[in-house]
Amino acid sequence: MKKLVLLYNGVSTAYADADNSPSFSLMALSSYLKSQGFRVKLILNKYSDKELAKLCQECLVVGFSVYTGNGINHCLKMARKIRKINPKINFVWGGYHPTLEYEQTLANPLVDWVIRGQGEIAFARLVRELTKGKKARVMKVPNLCFMREGKIVQTK
Repeated sequence: MKKLVLLYNGVSTAYADADNSPSFSLMALSSYLKSQGFRVKLILNKYSDKELAKLCQECLVVGFSVYTGNGINHCLKMARKIRKINPKINFVWGGYHPTLEYEQTLANPLVDWVIRGQGEIAFARLVRELTKGKKARVMKVPNLCFMREGKIVQTK
């Protein structure tokens, strides 16, 4: 059973750099996921394709923490890279931009799930259901949005 969760934040500013200082939101998410029994690894831009491919072999989900702006492009670039390596990995997008612009975010084929608002509990519950292979139970995951038959579905 795959229990590795990869997290990525495409931020690169004077205040934060995804390769050297992960955002507080990713640290909080990582800590909560670990407390729930998941293995967590932060993805760095400086990983070689070989290093990234090794991580993706045992990964079930990649979580993207996304701010509006250039971080979206960084996240899309990383998502394309990972999707080429392993097309079956689930991509979960959260953070400010997907929370506010979930319809726009879900329109991209590199987005499987969006978690709106505070994501620790919802993300862990979604990963747990995906680990069990029970996509039908995702309707019980709070703050979740996804596409089904071309329409956006939102949970409570």
